[in-house]
Amino acid sequence: MASIGVLRARHARVALLLLASVSVWLRGKSWCIHRGHSALFRAGLVLAEGACSANCFASGEGQFRTRRLQHPRSLGHDASHCASWRPRSIRTNLAAAPEPGAADKVRTLAPFLVPEPFGPLFESRPEDGGDSVVIWLHSGGGNGAFALYTVGAELRQGLPSTSFLFPTGPLRLPFPRWVNFGYDEVNVALDNTSSLVDFGGLEGMDESVKYVHALIEYELARGIQPGRVFLAGFSQGGALALEAGLASRARIGGIFGLSTFLLGSVPTGAQVVPVHLFHGDADPVVPLAWAEHTRTVLESAGVAASLRVYPGLWHSRCAEENADVVSVLRDSLH
Repeated sequence: MASIGVLRARHARVALLLLASVSVWLRGKSWCIHRGHSALFRAGLVLAEGACSANCFASGEGQFRTRRLQHPRSLGHDASHCASWRPRSIRTNLAAAPEPGAADKVRTLAPFLVPEPFGPLFESRPEDGGDSVVIWLHSGGGNGAFALYTVGAELRQGLPSTSFLFPTGPLRLPFPRWVNFGYDEVNVALDNTSSLVDFGGLEGMDESVKYVHALIEYELARGIQPGRVFLAGFSQGGALALEAGLASRARIGGIFGLSTFLLGSVPTGAQVVPVHLFHGDADPVVPLAWAEHTRTVLESAGVAASLRVYPGLWHSRCAEENADVVSVLRDSLH
């Protein structure tokens, strides 16, 4: 009976996390801005906080930490940043652009417009606009809000002059994710790691890459140098970071992949961007063999890749890994 009770509790906490993920995504939809959905959004975050304190937050982006969410505001339409996507208004907690007199190298631009079908975009910036930026891509089932409250809170302490962007993937039921890398593909790759090279071009990847490239272009237009722009991601978010970073028009400063993997092969004409991989050797979701395979494929294509392995770490993050990520970022910025 005790085991049944534990199982029910776990199911309840997972359901609460799913509610939080869906409510955060709905919060960004232009037709979901009335009081009812605002309440759902707040309730989802509160429920998620309680669930995470019970150590069941399995996306690996850390335990939920309370931080005051700024009052959202609508974004305007800027056609130069939405390419061929249909423009829409969203509500998010983007901070105001730097006031005149901020660092000369940072320009004031019209707000970035998030394209359909992506969820809300969150950011954390220094008051002067920052001199570098990290675009963090959440795991499958995560969202920008969770990443803001966890990853953002942890990394900002060690990188006070760096801006952090936390986009949210499309709601591909049952949760937000960047690419349709589902159970069937996972099972094939678990049986044969080398089959990961067969999963290039999965549904959703091209669209997600375009979105990330639009974020990079926006930061470059603000005056951030390409070598001070970094992509980072956990699990499926890391797969997107690899694809988008290697295929970027600009040669960015680096790609950080945590508990992640490369889908397909290195794109033709890929940028020679340093890749830093971080992985636990006890990960049952994304086996260490997937990270080793990723490093081998990258190096075979002439891409410099490092791999740091953490004993006993499963599909999650840890303090040592956080410190290593900050250390590598600092070294890359100097």
